[in-house]
Amino acid sequence: MRERDNTEVWTAVAIGAVIGIGTALLVRARQEDDTHEIIKRLRPVTRRARSAAGTARREIGRRARQAGDSGEELLSSGREIMDELRRGAQDIVRSTRKELRKAARDSVKEARKAARSLR
Repeated sequence: MRERDNTEVWTAVAIGAVIGIGTALLVRARQEDDTHEIIKRLRPVTRRARSAAGTARREIGRRARQAGDSGEELLSSGREIMDELRRGAQDIVRSTRKELRKAARDSVKEARKAARSLR
């Protein structure tokens, strides 16, 4: 009886192993099918994502160039304004200096007149 029990046990083990291997192969094949299906569905999404990334890259480049151009224009305008302010300040200083010299000359003339009249 022992031999028969051993044979039945080994037969059951072999049948279980074959069923397990078959099941594993079926599940694996099913997983590969699912993987392929997922990849097939993701391909168009990948293409659209690449296209959107390219569009975004071009738009960012265009906007960056515009910002650079605007920055250059702003710097140029700032320089022009500073030049105008500098010229205006120079004119004010020049005219003030001229007025001060005239006032000093007038003061000297009046002082000389006063000195002559006192003599």
